Formats: sequence, structure tokens, C-alpha cells
Amino acid sequence: RQRLSSFITRYTGITQEEVDAAQPFSKVALELVPFIGSAPIVGHNIAFDLGFLASKGVRLSNPRSDTWDLAYVLLPENREYALGKIAASLGIAHPRPHRAVEDAEVTRDLFLRLAEMAADLDVSILAEMERLAARSSWVLSYLLRGLQDRVAILGPRSRPPLIGRESAGTEAPSSQVGITGIDIQSLRERFKHARALRANQTVLNIDADQVDALLRDGGPLAGAMAGFEEREEQIAMARAVAEAINQ
Repeated sequence: RQRLSSFITRYTGITQEEVDAAQPFSKVALELVPFIGSAPIVGHNIAFDLGFLASKGVRLSNPRSDTWDLAYVLLPENREYALGKIAASLGIAHPRPHRAVEDAEVTRDLFLRLAEMAADLDVSILAEMERLAARSSWVLSYLLRGLQDRVAILGPRSRPPLIGRESAGTEAPSSQVGITGIDIQSLRERFKHARALRANQTVLNIDADQVDALLRDGGPLAGAMAGFEEREEQIAMARAVAEAINQ
């Protein structure tokens, strides 16, 4: 048995007697792996915990969510992202820090709070987060997919609380409708080309006067948009863009 330093004892409140009476990790692991099964894993700075388990031969590939990353995104004004500090900033009690069960319970409460905050974000922000997650191995990908499923069911303007309040028997549709309400996969199929695009043999300049007319009172946009307002700055900008493309 390893002897605890006085610092560890003071920092965690764990006594040498508790360590001496604990089961060896090899025995605990036999119960831990089937207990976790394929369930998602939530943790605070979860890479540390999973790395520790991996070093002991327990390698888990479960979907995961990290409350550290989530807090970093949702609470950018915070100066510290330790579990106790973030919990305190949200009014979550953490009376016995650095104890396994207590830390797990606080992490659960923190995840639920942060997930609710994420569900209330503007749909455009969620869409950008989803885009970034889809292009990387970001640990928030699992949570963002969960948000996407709920938006796909109820529409982009109806985002219910994320956790624990789903309607019984509700399943996500088979389409790939994202947080923005657009089926990206369907669009990809529609715009797929059988052969590569080739440049036109003849290049025509953009008619800057036609662009100008589009943005004037009495033009096509004015007829299509209620409350249309002609703005000289927009017209000047559009003409400048057309001329830049032509040149």
C-alpha cells in the first residue's frame, strides 16, 4: 500500500485507513467496465480520468461530454474553471471537494445546468458549434448531436430542456436536418455533379448598372420585400463589388 503524504490528506480529506481498506483497482475494474457499459461518460477535464483508467488497462471508447469544455464555451467571463469554482459561480453546492462520489454528483449537476444553458443558445450559435464539432474530435460533439436531434424533432425555434424531459417514445427522424433546420445531406446530393465543373469559354462581365437597378425603389427586390428601403451606401457597395469582380 502506498503511504499518503500529509498534503494529500489535508487536500482531499482521505485518510490512510481508508486507502488501506480499499479494494485493489484490478478488482474494481472488473465491476466498473460492465457497470459503465456503452453509456455516455460525463466528466470534468475528462481526458485526465480516462487517461488514468487507460494507464491501468481500462480503455473506454464511449461517447463523452466534458463540463470543462462546456463551461469554457458558455461561461467565458469566468477566470477559473476548476470544478469547485465553476459550481460555486452557478450556485451549486460542493461541500466535500476532491472526494470521488461528491465530485461525480457535482459534475452531474453542473452538466445538467450547462446543458440547459446550451439548449437556450441562439440557433445560429449552435449551428456554428455543430459545424466545428463535425470537423473535429471535439469532446462536445456528443452533446451537440443531442441538441441537433431535439431541434430536428421540434423545429429550430422550439428547444426544450435537454435532459430528462423528452416525451416517451419520441425518436429522432431519419433525415439529417441540422440545428439550422436544413437537411445538409440532402443538399449535398442535389448539388452533386456527375463530372467536374469546367470554366466557360466565354467570360461575360457583370453589368454594374443592372446590379444598381436591383437595389433601387421599383426594382425586383422592392417588389418582393415588404418595407424595402433604397440605400445609396448599399448600391455603392454593390457596384464596387461588381467592378472588382470584373477587374
